[in-house]
Amino acid sequence: MSNYWKAKWSNVNTFVGATIEADMIANPHSPFAKLYRCSFRANVRYTWGPLRDLLSQYSGHLMDWQTPEEFKQRWPCGEQGILRNTFFTRMISFANEAQLLVEEYWDKDDFTRMFPPVAFPAQISMYLLTMAGRVRQKMTDNGIGEHKSMSDEEEKKRLLKDVSKLGTKVNEEKSSEEKSKKKKGGGGKSKYVAAGAAAGAVGAAVVNSLTATA
Repeated sequence: MSNYWKAKWSNVNTFVGATIEADMIANPHSPFAKLYRCSFRANVRYTWGPLRDLLSQYSGHLMDWQTPEEFKQRWPCGEQGILRNTFFTRMISFANEAQLLVEEYWDKDDFTRMFPPVAFPAQISMYLLTMAGRVRQKMTDNGIGEHKSMSDEEEKKRLLKDVSKLGTKVNEEKSSEEKSKKKKGGGGKSKYVAAGAAAGAVGAAVVNSLTATA
């Protein structure tokens, strides 16, 4: 794995291993094979395909490029000749082949292949993330915007604090308005109960979503 972080390799020729691929080919209607194809289709439709389209449309002029020398040092697995375009070119090729695998094989009940004939460029994620980091830094340096990174745990604490403040504020307003109603001898308490319940539901939903991802 350390070689991945050092960008010494990128090409992935199977997601599950040759043995499991062979088993899925032999048993294409097994639960695992169906789950694999479902996940693969989802990536083609919602991840690899849209990314391919973005790269094809914008990678020539809306990217923050390193110099060839910087690229070689940071990404030793880059392909000679295309260097900085290595991962973009491979991602576009993989997405095209993955889509054709779905349409020309699986959609026609041909399950003799479980992976495209080209490799998946595993470094594409790190390449885009480091590029985005350089763009954010340049924006900050030029006064366009300040991008302060916040860890997941810090973000959760901030959201939980906001929810707590919201609940306290709603309860204070509810108590004050109920006292006012009592002085006037009126009812109408139900709308405040509803407001409190709604705020509580919002708070619970946020807390549950945060703790679920903790």
